[in-house]
Amino acid sequence: MKRFALRSAALVAAALAFGATPVAAKDLAVFVENLDYSRVADVAQAKDAAQLKASLRNRGFDVIEARNANANDMRRILRRLRADVKDAERAFVFLHGHFAQGAGDAWLLSSRYERGDVMHAEHGALSLNLVAHSLSPASGRAVVFAAPSTRAIALGEGLSQGTGGLDMPQGITLVSGPGDNLMSLALNRLLNPNLSMNEALGAQRAGVTVTGFLPSAISFLDAPTVETQKPQPSDPDALAWQNAQSQNTAEAYLRYLQAFPRGKFTDQARTQLLALTTPQEPTAEEIETALNMSRAVRREVQQNLNLLGFNVGTPDGLFGPATRRGLSNWQRQARLEPTGYLTQAGLERLRADSNGLRQIETNLWERVTQADRIDAYQAYLRDYPQGRFAQTARDRIAALSQPVQTPQAPQVSQAQVAQAQSEEKAVTSLSLTRGLIENMLAAQGFNPGQRDGKFDANTRRAIKAMQEARGLPQTGHVDRLTMTRLLSGQ
Repeated sequence: MKRFALRSAALVAAALAFGATPVAAKDLAVFVENLDYSRVADVAQAKDAAQLKASLRNRGFDVIEARNANANDMRRILRRLRADVKDAERAFVFLHGHFAQGAGDAWLLSSRYERGDVMHAEHGALSLNLVAHSLSPASGRAVVFAAPSTRAIALGEGLSQGTGGLDMPQGITLVSGPGDNLMSLALNRLLNPNLSMNEALGAQRAGVTVTGFLPSAISFLDAPTVETQKPQPSDPDALAWQNAQSQNTAEAYLRYLQAFPRGKFTDQARTQLLALTTPQEPTAEEIETALNMSRAVRREVQQNLNLLGFNVGTPDGLFGPATRRGLSNWQRQARLEPTGYLTQAGLERLRADSNGLRQIETNLWERVTQADRIDAYQAYLRDYPQGRFAQTARDRIAALSQPVQTPQAPQVSQAQVAQAQSEEKAVTSLSLTRGLIENMLAAQGFNPGQRDGKFDANTRRAIKAMQEARGLPQTGHVDRLTMTRLLSGQ
């Protein structure tokens, strides 16, 4: 597997000592082929892959390759792509391996993929959305070919195989289908300068889907004005350069520069050496990943954004496009860099911003529960449709909306009451536990009166109200089932 490891800055200094000249911008091609998986089924090599890479090189593309990349490899590839595409007129990306989709994105899974949910896929794979947005400097002539394997593998919660129907950024084209079909399509159609991108890719083909930018007046390649000159086998300079490219390491490029300080490929060698040896600042995504936020913390972030007016939908602990937009909008309002990703300082700032509003919500909820009327709960929901007590408010509205059936009120047998009393003694043997129960009742909208660890008439009424709202026997005592439902909040 080719690795994009960082090397000592001394190698860069040595290379630059041979003299620096402006480096011409090159078109960019990136191949990530994850075929040999350690824990799931392997993927077959696509035909004509070597031919396609050679064809792109002959047309002046700088070709970056990685095979069987793990999560760290793919993060380095993404950084390299973002750096190199800034100076490229056109970009071609070919991704081949097992893909998973879910939560508005799709990911090329790393060669060390283990079964996990959407959150694990975000951290251990290469996001198609991130790749597409990274290609924006080459917008208009930026194409992503995604070749998902058809071999079935086990995926976690919220994931399915394939790439799905992703929305591409403006000017970006996504082509998905079997690897062999995509190779043929690229070689015979996309790289034909006499075909517009619409003519090359627009026609329907079995198993191939195309989304995004498909202009009728622009071809991916310009018609060549000068025939590309191929290296002659007898040319030592060209042979040394081919050898350096095949190894693609800092040491190999440095050896080429030492052997041919004024060679035909010195500019390219210095560019590749610089890319391989320059320490990279961590991306916003990597900084957030290092926070190692649990799903509960992610859900808290979404709740805080909703509370502050940046609607990200139902808090589920999964950071999809809606959450990223909400974070970006909050960061702009807070005069922070709108990356859509969190730092530790940003996480603390978001919590601080929401604390004041959260206290206002708590004060309102206490007034609502004291009133205990349908119109009071409805007023709360208008102000806080995604609030902390929203579900409890809806449950209470539903309960209060039921017709009063005093003669037909549900009856609880003496045996049930006695059993509940017995279980309550075991469950609440400590006064500290009783205080916790009173706090949970209050937090869920059932007013227990004074919270002193003593179960008085107000406490019993609150327990019965909670049991009624949850469809439990209304014994007024905290048996094991009632305690379980209190702890779960459902």
